[in-house]
Amino acid sequence: MTTTNSPRPTGFIVLMVALVCVATSFLIATPGFVFLAGSQWQYGETQIGMFVTADSIGNALGPLVLSGLLSRVPVRRTLFTAALAFGVSNLCTALHPAFGATLALRAVSGFSSGVLAGLAMRYLGIHEKAERNLTWLVISQTLYSTLLLAVLLPEIGAAWQATGAFTLLGLLALACAPMARRFMAGEPLTVEHAEGGQANVAGALLGLFALLALNTGVGVVWTFVELQGQAAGLGAETVQRVLGGCNVVSIVGCAAVPGAIRRGGIFRWTIATLLACAAAALVLARPGSAGAFIGGSLLFVVAWATAATLMMTAVPMYDRSGRYVTLIPSALCIGNGVGAAIGGALMEHWSPAHAFAFAAGCCALAAAVFAVLRARAKGDGVGAPQAA
Repeated sequence: MTTTNSPRPTGFIVLMVALVCVATSFLIATPGFVFLAGSQWQYGETQIGMFVTADSIGNALGPLVLSGLLSRVPVRRTLFTAALAFGVSNLCTALHPAFGATLALRAVSGFSSGVLAGLAMRYLGIHEKAERNLTWLVISQTLYSTLLLAVLLPEIGAAWQATGAFTLLGLLALACAPMARRFMAGEPLTVEHAEGGQANVAGALLGLFALLALNTGVGVVWTFVELQGQAAGLGAETVQRVLGGCNVVSIVGCAAVPGAIRRGGIFRWTIATLLACAAAALVLARPGSAGAFIGGSLLFVVAWATAATLMMTAVPMYDRSGRYVTLIPSALCIGNGVGAAIGGALMEHWSPAHAFAFAAGCCALAAAVFAVLRARAKGDGVGAPQAA
């Protein structure tokens, strides 16, 4: 019987990367979707925060259920059902039902996309070239995010607003359903792991917690960065194109990750990029000019993409079983949802500066966690990376 640990062809890995990209469309292009929904449907900051949080909570629960209740369900059935639910929920969101129903649809969309992302991350993370796979995943997500933010969402939004944007997302999701046929009939997600498939639980959990902290800060910045750009005097379409350009530049940082890991610098560079994220969030807290906004956005996006790549690569180093790798999307989405909710409340009841200062603190906390991992690396057991 073919297992999840069996060698997979390059074409299969490419499909898994594409599946993660589509499944995380809303997450990686949150500013574009949020702006269109807020403009067309007249959502306030708190409603926007709830809109993003509902999606993120569902997205966080999806991988958790996948690693538990769905772990023995045939992968074909899981992928097909999740893709169908993901597509239908977004097509229904485009119809703009009552706000309560919209939140329920966002939760279903998030849950099903979380299942899809967790499933694909599992196969990318346990592959013998996981480092390469995850680096290319982040680069692909960056390019895809750029395409969404700088081209597709502005053009579709100008013609059909949020209705067109969520219709596009629904159709992309439905297009993923045929990928189910790439798995063997009856093949489950979880199997007996190959020899050496242990996990350093403490290291893996600390890595996941650091991802959670980073993405709590990202949830604030990525949800409300467009509002800060407009406060600095830029138009909405200009802000989207600035963010798209920042994503393109961030590819340089992502591409440098394998070299940093080979030189034993995974901890050093992760801490440095996380502190850069914190500094950029403070700049965006009070962008006094368009130049300050562009500079802060560029620093934040490049540092965030590089840090996320390093951190996602670190988790499989502690977890050769793939059990905790499956939970990476949960850490990302819980953080994003919590950040969006707290950020919305802080912006509405206090000020944008308070929200972005909170984001900076979350990034600094993630850096502190990786400082702890660096200090204990020499004493760690299974899969501990070399301290640097």
